[in-house]
Amino acid sequence: MNRSHGTSRNDRGVALLLVLVTMATATTLTIGWLATQDNATLIGRNVVATAEARSVASSGLDLAVSVMQTEVEWRTMHQSGTLFDSLELGGGTVDLQLIDPTTNLPPTADSMEIHVVSTATIGSISQSVAAYVSLLEDEDGENIQQDVSGFALFSLSTIEINDNATVTRWHAAPASALGRRLAMATASNTSRSVRIGDNAAAIDTTLYHEQDHSAALMINSTAFQVDSVELPWDLSLEGAVEPLPTAAATVPSSSVRGKTVRSTPGSMRLGTNQVLRITPATPLIVAGDLQMDPGSRIIVEGTSRMEVGGMLRMDRASIELQTAATLEAQISGGIELEDSSIGSTGAWMNPKRITLSSGTEDSISHEWNLHGDSQITGSVEGRAIDLHMHEQSIVRGRIAANSITLDDESKLLYDHGLAKGMSQPKAGRLLQMARRMTNGPGRRSSSPLGRVSSRFFESLLDRADDRPGRRFRGRTAKRMARQWGRAWNETPTPRPVPLECRMLTHGMDACSWESMALAREVGP
Repeated sequence: MNRSHGTSRNDRGVALLLVLVTMATATTLTIGWLATQDNATLIGRNVVATAEARSVASSGLDLAVSVMQTEVEWRTMHQSGTLFDSLELGGGTVDLQLIDPTTNLPPTADSMEIHVVSTATIGSISQSVAAYVSLLEDEDGENIQQDVSGFALFSLSTIEINDNATVTRWHAAPASALGRRLAMATASNTSRSVRIGDNAAAIDTTLYHEQDHSAALMINSTAFQVDSVELPWDLSLEGAVEPLPTAAATVPSSSVRGKTVRSTPGSMRLGTNQVLRITPATPLIVAGDLQMDPGSRIIVEGTSRMEVGGMLRMDRASIELQTAATLEAQISGGIELEDSSIGSTGAWMNPKRITLSSGTEDSISHEWNLHGDSQITGSVEGRAIDLHMHEQSIVRGRIAANSITLDDESKLLYDHGLAKGMSQPKAGRLLQMARRMTNGPGRRSSSPLGRVSSRFFESLLDRADDRPGRRFRGRTAKRMARQWGRAWNETPTPRPVPLECRMLTHGMDACSWESMALAREVGP
């Protein structure tokens, strides 16, 4: 009996303990719930303000895109990249920042790729929307069939990528952030015109070609897939669609890479460590060959040009550009580079600053050979060029030639900033000259447009001929201005400029808005 009485007392002790634990848990949960009620309203307001700010930021982006579709000189009317500053919109304010991703600087009159960031603020909450905008209109009507700037490689005949050669983006270039595929093209329609083999890599690349082509136009035996796209027009280079025959081998007499080559009358030689400066007033014109010995340098100042009627031979030499300098070089007889450089050798330099071309009236093509660690930064373009890259040679820019061969560990690093249309309808300039207008009537500082350039909006709304101040003065002018201000949106502003807009981020949570980050087109 005593044993049974002790067991019952122990059971009651366990039950009491469970009751106490349950009560403590319930009390803790109740206190926590009551505590959340103190800031629930504030949290709700922040959620609503965040959603509103995100919507306002999207509206600001739509406004920026709409402005870019008009024939307004918006690219030169911003203030250090700021298109709108604290523009009142949808119960908040919007700041719009524009950057040219090809230079990482504010847009200029020639900018065709724009990184737009719309930041909206409501109270203490800020949200941002970012997008890349590509202008697609060519206002001067240039035939897009003649433009090859959008191709990393363009050949009238063959493209060969062998051994461990690589074709890819130039990741140091600001435009690489666009994330666009590379484009290469051939005007040939015969079999094996494009060959990619061994351990070579054409990364994220598309091949463009004509509709009437051989089924075996491209032979790709690598692990990197290269898509193929037919174009509805004939591809050409400098107006020509047929490749040129290759020039006969030259007869030797001076040494480059252990070989001897012939020198022609009117040739020029830069001795070891010799320095030559060329300027707009003193271009370099050589009727024959130009030989540059080890350590020799050509320094380019300003907007300069260089013409070589024969061959350019560089042995551990360099052609360097000073800040803001540009160079147009025409090499009629071919190139032999051995451990030499033209342009930048590492850090990003805008490849638009250097253009290397061949003779325009040649009936035969000439060999352009890059050996060792030779490097070219710029555009190599000419129908008389048979380009052959060896060893660790690099071209940073683009190549358009009669034929192209990459061997060994050579590389072509393409800068999308060179493209005028990314192999799409060619991008071009908007209006270069804004309409000449006198100052319109003033606006009150409390207006949502008060902080924005009046010249900008006058041009945007195209009211140059209808401003009240042109025909009325005094009270009549003010009354007409108020009436015009209420009715300006009854007639939509023309938006004839087509563009492509690709969302990058929406608000601060890019992952949750992944579906909105897909490419989309905004029509005129």
